[in-house]
Amino acid sequence: MNASNRGRRTKDKQLNKFEWLEKRIYSTDQIKHNTVVNISSHQIDNRTMNSLEKGLGFAITPHSIPVEDIICRIEDDISGLPEDSKDEIRQDVALTLKQAKLAKKSLKKEELNAVLNLQKNENLFMM
Repeated sequence: MNASNRGRRTKDKQLNKFEWLEKRIYSTDQIKHNTVVNISSHQIDNRTMNSLEKGLGFAITPHSIPVEDIICRIEDDISGLPEDSKDEIRQDVALTLKQAKLAKKSLKKEELNAVLNLQKNENLFMM
């Protein structure tokens, strides 16, 4: 038996062992709850846990559209363009902002309050 066959057999054996353990140990519910790990002494209630389980890529819907921020960023970006192009872009942005509507709330009020309370706690760090 050469070294490459032995390595392949070992790899296959380890993969089979991992798959067997994964099926045996983790149910879908356990995997969901294992995504949030509290290593602090701070107790996390169910509302907060539900909010955190949405993941780090989850964004809270803003209360209002940040019109001033959008305008300032666009003005910075178009500063090097000819004046007629700037005016056209400003008109398009103004129309878009007038028609803009907020998205549906991404969190229930209780979940939002739970996340905001966590953010206010300076002793906690979320990764």
